[in-house]
Amino acid sequence: MLTCAFTGHRPDKLPYLRQAAHAEYRRLSAVLFAICMELYGEGYTHFLSGMALGVDMLAAEVVLKMRRAYPELSLTCVLPCRDQASRWNEADRLRHQAILLQADGIVCLQENYSRAAMLARDRYLVQHSDCVLAVFNGSPGGTKYTVDCALQAGRRVVRIDPLTFERTEDFGQIRLPI
Repeated sequence: MLTCAFTGHRPDKLPYLRQAAHAEYRRLSAVLFAICMELYGEGYTHFLSGMALGVDMLAAEVVLKMRRAYPELSLTCVLPCRDQASRWNEADRLRHQAILLQADGIVCLQENYSRAAMLARDRYLVQHSDCVLAVFNGSPGGTKYTVDCALQAGRRVVRIDPLTFERTEDFGQIRLPI
């Protein structure tokens, strides 16, 4: 069984992630779906989401949608802390809970929020995956940290530029356009 983990920006870096009706939101969802279908065709049947607002939750929803047609797919939600969604607005908390209720597994790394918990979640995603699918514009932050960890660990990184929706793949320090 091959495993793919998701990482990507939050709505503060990609405001269209707050609006499901926005054209870029729908386009990113379609691109994620297409790439996940390609990965499924390559034997990837297990997916990991860190369940942060933004790309993580969108990607989890894509897997749940795919699972309707391909029940052998599984989704594990990797929570950095049990209270991950406690400071979010009600709509985001309900969305988070709905995904958790449909997940095949939940991993919770610690009880309460801390910066260390977020980094531990990112490392867990890399350590437990064969591939990392990243919606990443190159800016500093948790997504960059996760992509750098994946490359250092020799993982395949499939990157989607969130503005152009172009796809590239990274293997260590070798960059291959698709």
